[in-house]
Amino acid sequence: MLDRKGFRSRFAKTALGKSHYYELKGSGPRGTIVLQHGIASSGAAFAPLAGSLAKAFERVVILDAPGHGLSDAPAGGLTPEGFYQGVVQALDEVVPERFVLVGNSLGGAAALRFASTVPARLRATVVCSPGGAPTTDEDFQQLVRGFRAETHREAMAFARRLYHVAPWHLPVSAAFIGGLLRRPPIREFFKAVSSADMLEPGSLQSIAAPLLFIWGKGERLLPDTHREFFLEHLPKHAVFEFPERYGHVPQAEHPRDLAERIVRFVSVEFT
Repeated sequence: MLDRKGFRSRFAKTALGKSHYYELKGSGPRGTIVLQHGIASSGAAFAPLAGSLAKAFERVVILDAPGHGLSDAPAGGLTPEGFYQGVVQALDEVVPERFVLVGNSLGGAAALRFASTVPARLRATVVCSPGGAPTTDEDFQQLVRGFRAETHREAMAFARRLYHVAPWHLPVSAAFIGGLLRRPPIREFFKAVSSADMLEPGSLQSIAAPLLFIWGKGERLLPDTHREFFLEHLPKHAVFEFPERYGHVPQAEHPRDLAERIVRFVSVEFT
């Protein structure tokens, strides 16, 4: 279906297996932009946002993380490090040029880590409700339990927390999301992840590239303490935005508005 809208489905070889990505040729002057989803999602979820961004960028790339979408799952099971390394290896293979990196949720955590370790590769970084904030073991376990979707009721509860306003198609979306959360790579990830995998304050403060941090006032999946951690530890040059109508997945709720925010930020930074 996405091919009818100009998207091309492609694969890159990495040490973790085949890495799938979508590529969309744009008509704008601002180079390449890469979009990275979070846990139990896929690149296809970013298609509406990518379509809007294509008017401002020459090339839009959407990655499927290892074990997600059409990408291979790591042979030894999906871990937080495997998720990140899969993203890095795909970027090295697919995007040799400097680019703008956009990440949501766990994809936001990966984007921040990438920005702190490979600054020369980036023109700018944009994160929406990023994961990766350190927390107590008790709070961390409570957060992980929130990703349970063994029953339809649990899947509905999880899906409802993704949005500022529950969409009309929530029951259908919940069934689909519940199926994703029950996939073996995702179960493996949550067995492997721990509070030790979270981001370090020092690495965040070292980020040199322009950085836009977006956290919706309708965020329901991640606690406010996570937002406060980022506000305290991200570099002083970071730009913070707190949109009224945004939940955890603004690329699904407000793709055009999110695209405008990204383009506006990039345009200011590179005028």
